[in-house]
Amino acid sequence: MFKRTTSAGGWLLPEFSAFDHTLLGVLVCVAAAAAWPRVEQQLTHRRLANEVDAFVQDFLRARDYAQARHIAVEFCASDAAGRDCAAQGDWASGWIARPAAFSAGTDSPSRAGAASPSIPGERLLATRAWSSGDSLVAVAPARLSRIVIGPEGHVEGLPGALVTWVARPASREPGMVRCVRISGLGTPMVDDHESGCR
Repeated sequence: MFKRTTSAGGWLLPEFSAFDHTLLGVLVCVAAAAAWPRVEQQLTHRRLANEVDAFVQDFLRARDYAQARHIAVEFCASDAAGRDCAAQGDWASGWIARPAAFSAGTDSPSRAGAASPSIPGERLLATRAWSSGDSLVAVAPARLSRIVIGPEGHVEGLPGALVTWVARPASREPGMVRCVRISGLGTPMVDDHESGCR
């Protein structure tokens, strides 16, 4: 199969036949095919991690803005057009942060999950939809589409101690999730395991 030949410098070199090249090509293809599912899984995991990290960073920016200006900030899932807050839905459609308007005749901002008017024309940030087809959905409280961050950086009016979102890839691979939990104190936590979503 392999023949050894001597080069001009006296080195022994293998001489490959056409069969050897074909065999080597087949072995490389088999190794690549065996490794591809793992590589694809790692790419999906990395993409989902980057998307969730962007969500958390934008939440922190909104929280910092609320504290610095000592105002309430609304952080919400955006509608399909990306211009306004959605009534409910997938946060992967994008999100918006904007100063929250105070309800007429009260001294407190609208509570989490409730519709709230905003100060017209003023947005702190707005993101576009994830092009990957991945999803980011609030599961506790279910289908929550907006939260209000108070002047102290706390999440106002939470029905529970935490807000929890679950990010899943478009492929819906089992076990491939990222969970984001934000406490009433405005502290985000990210978990790679589905058990962390409960």
